[in-house]
Amino acid sequence: EKINQYFLDIIKKYKPTYINSKIISLRMFFKFLKKDFELPKKIKEPKQAIQSLTLEFFEEKILPELVWMDFQNPLKIKALLYFMFYTGVRKSELYLLRRSNIDLQNCTAKIYLKKVKKEKIMLFPRKVRDILKLYFLTEIEKQNAFNLGIGGVDYIFGKLKEAFPEIKIHPHLFKKSAVTHLHRCGFSIREISEMIGISYQTILDHYL
Repeated sequence: EKINQYFLDIIKKYKPTYINSKIISLRMFFKFLKKDFELPKKIKEPKQAIQSLTLEFFEEKILPELVWMDFQNPLKIKALLYFMFYTGVRKSELYLLRRSNIDLQNCTAKIYLKKVKKEKIMLFPRKVRDILKLYFLTEIEKQNAFNLGIGGVDYIFGKLKEAFPEIKIHPHLFKKSAVTHLHRCGFSIREISEMIGISYQTILDHYL
């Protein structure tokens, strides 16, 4: 009765994760005592949406799925997603990006940050440069660097959501992934702020 009352009290104050940890601890304790007490059942915990993608998951899970999706030019989607993963570019910024803003030799891209109304030089690795080179050979520039009309990115991510419903995949997830990846690679928050174009405090509050 005391145990049940204890859980009735804490269930009003704490999250399921905390309560379940108490239940597990008591189970282990009673097992040690070799006592068979009936404990409350664990509370079902809400599934947490993935906060960021690792490079391994991106390359080993997401990219292979592009082959099975109904994209006219899968190489274009691969180049786009790689570019988003490493630069953290926003959806609205992609529509303003021209190929003349991308320096393939130096692996940099000049992005217009619409949110703060200024330009920023962003870096990407050589493997992204190589993929961009291949994609640019398959399609001439018409609207912008990736020839994306309004809603083009939403269409692409709609397809990705169908393939990965458990992730709740969306464009901003790639920005968070870019920040997390750089942080794992050893860059400081100050450096990431400069590279991605996000304020230092925003990274602390919402990204890491």
